[in-house]
Amino acid sequence: VNPADRLPRIRAHAGRPRPAPDQALETALQADDPRTALMIRLAAFLGLRCREIARVHTSDLEHDGQGWTLHV
Repeated sequence: VNPADRLPRIRAHAGRPRPAPDQALETALQADDPRTALMIRLAAFLGLRCREIARVHTSDLEHDGQGWTLHV
């Protein structure tokens, strides 16, 4: 018997995307800190989530002859 079956159902509302305005992205990419600019690029252009960005390490990179591949 699952006691959670007696709990009331809760409906979760679907999230709405809230992309950053282009001007905010351009300003952020001009950051003095190259690490910050890299993190913004990973989010904006590759779609990585904040937890994925936080875990990126140089060992996740692989040179494949034509360029670099990031394993997420």
